[in-house]
Amino acid sequence: MIIISFNIIFMGFLLISLSMKQHYLQTFSQYTLLSKKQSMLLRFIGYAFLSLAAWLCIHDLGLGLGLVYWTGLLTVAAMIQALLFAYRRQWIMPSGLIAILIAITIGAFSL
Repeated sequence: MIIISFNIIFMGFLLISLSMKQHYLQTFSQYTLLSKKQSMLLRFIGYAFLSLAAWLCIHDLGLGLGLVYWTGLLTVAAMIQALLFAYRRQWIMPSGLIAILIAITIGAFSL
């Protein structure tokens, strides 16, 4: 569940950061800007992903240890994403797609 939680957190942070104007322009410079409604939708889905990852960690490891693992995973995912935005902007969308595919694949096989 830790790998699934990490990938969901990474995707959540990606959606939250893409809801911001400057990160959206860095990633999709040739496209038009997001509307206010689209930006709010991306932000809402991103926070929903972070909440889902928190629930998975707490459900799997218990309240105390689950929150510790969740905050650790938040830190690692945020650092990786910050480094990607700073140094490898072209890798942001492929890494987000890979993260969600890994989460779906591992989740499907763990049932």
